[in-house]
Amino acid sequence: MSESGTRYQPTAQEVKALRERTGLPMMECKRALIEAEGDQDKAVEILRQQGAKVSAKKTGRETAEGRIEAYRSPDGQVVALAMVLCEQAPSARNEKFVQLVQALAKQAALIEGEPTPEAVLQAPLIDDPSRTGQDLLLDTVNLIRENMQVAKVARLKANGGILGAYVHFNYQEAALVRIEGEGATPELADEIAANIVAFKPRVISREQLSPEEVEREKAILREAVKQEGKPEHIVERIVEGRLASGYYAENVALDQPYIQNPKKTLGDYLKQKGKIKITDFVRFKIGE
Repeated sequence: MSESGTRYQPTAQEVKALRERTGLPMMECKRALIEAEGDQDKAVEILRQQGAKVSAKKTGRETAEGRIEAYRSPDGQVVALAMVLCEQAPSARNEKFVQLVQALAKQAALIEGEPTPEAVLQAPLIDDPSRTGQDLLLDTVNLIRENMQVAKVARLKANGGILGAYVHFNYQEAALVRIEGEGATPELADEIAANIVAFKPRVISREQLSPEEVEREKAILREAVKQEGKPEHIVERIVEGRLASGYYAENVALDQPYIQNPKKTLGDYLKQKGKIKITDFVRFKIGE
């Protein structure tokens, strides 16, 4: 309140400056400036507090839509994914929401310590240390007025290997991969990441599957082959063939088709490229 008792009224230029800073509607910016008596930083804090209230009110509402973004460090030594959920598909394409997810992917890649949804929100923003990931999230909630949740983040480090990343064109699926060995290149790693998105493996190699689970699958196939009346001496050979084309191809990256030549497996393709070993991968999909 001014000395004369009249309420402070911001100029159009002040309102415009706050709107450009926050992206929020003009009237909300004006009200915040009135409350802050023209102090831009205080007005930003008022708007952020409003965003926290909006977020609290919307917590619990279904977040079935969202977006996945990847970040690759300029030196290629780290890649990361961030998956952020929202309520409606159009919101997932909103420019501010896209910027939020991109910023959190960068957070996941570059913050100290193990990246978790909580960690990327609590840490100062890489590009603006005066704010945190949580501040940016609340600002975006305040702008779009939907419940938003940082569902997953992940990071891989090169540590002497080669990293790849692939985000599908709809930003609903993505993967990171680390490879090593003679013939390993970033382009090949990206290609493998795309293969992982396409075929959705659970593990890299057969050895990583649970022996008990494999035996259960074999028992089911064995019984089916016997019911078909196949000769006893070829039952196991048929079981192994069906295991390879079915169960292994569904779950094991190296046994899955190579996306650019489905007649070959990814494992066969990598043998042609050199002594390539996939050491790690991460796959995200909205809805999983």
